[in-house]
Amino acid sequence: MTKNKRDDKYRVHSSENFNTLFIGEKKKEQKKFTKKAISNLVDLLSGLSNKHLKEDVLSVLRKEDGKDILLEALSEAKDEKQVIALTAACWESGLDFSEHISFFITLALAHDPEICIEVLSVIQEMKGKIGKDILEEQRSRVRKGIEAASSGKQLILQEILSALAKMK
Repeated sequence: MTKNKRDDKYRVHSSENFNTLFIGEKKKEQKKFTKKAISNLVDLLSGLSNKHLKEDVLSVLRKEDGKDILLEALSEAKDEKQVIALTAACWESGLDFSEHISFFITLALAHDPEICIEVLSVIQEMKGKIGKDILEEQRSRVRKGIEAASSGKQLILQEILSALAKMK
């Protein structure tokens, strides 16, 4: 029980009403997040039992500029559902991943159409400046990917190409 100083009433705080989110940390001397931190993030974003915490997790990622942990978790994710949840979290967090456009193009080219849709959303949310040479290189990669992709994936890659064409 804690005493509220404003109105001198007592209130009971229980774990049923409050949640503490601990994703993990990376100390300055560390180059990577711990496996536990990445595992916590993946569980919080993709676990069915944690759907009620997703907005809180996204808020923490936004506040703490969580691009690094999202990218690292995506790099290590093995399960397609985890990749989808983590990629969705990238755009849902409102963070700008412009400097990582090549990473997301690689992700789209290497995975199924569902992940391509999430990558499209990440690209559409990019607001930062991207060099002309980098953009042209990514457009070229997507064009080649379209030629090699199945018809369903081709449509989404065409949308990604259109989104890249709108970038300056």
